[in-house]
Amino acid sequence: MHLNAGRNREYLDLVVITVLALFFAFVSFSNKFLDTIHEFFRDYYTSEGADFLANFIFLFLLGLIFFALRLWRRTLKRQKELEDVISAISPDILLVVDGKKT
Repeated sequence: MHLNAGRNREYLDLVVITVLALFFAFVSFSNKFLDTIHEFFRDYYTSEGADFLANFIFLFLLGLIFFALRLWRRTLKRQKELEDVISAISPDILLVVDGKKT
């Protein structure tokens, strides 16, 4: 149904954002805490570059989490509204309309 496609899309967006956030968090933590990876990357950028990259990744993750939270709240609100509409529909209310209108 069309409702499930929209719902699946919102969950897919949430999963993609979560995976990206976890990936960037892993990269940030590995740069800070693992000496071997830090030694490897030290040749490619300066200390200022590493600080800028770490701060950028942190702010980017913060933005992704905020965006995911907004999508999640919007999804829950839509789900509640749809459940309310569906629960309000009784079999007596349903109306069959003829496409030819004859």
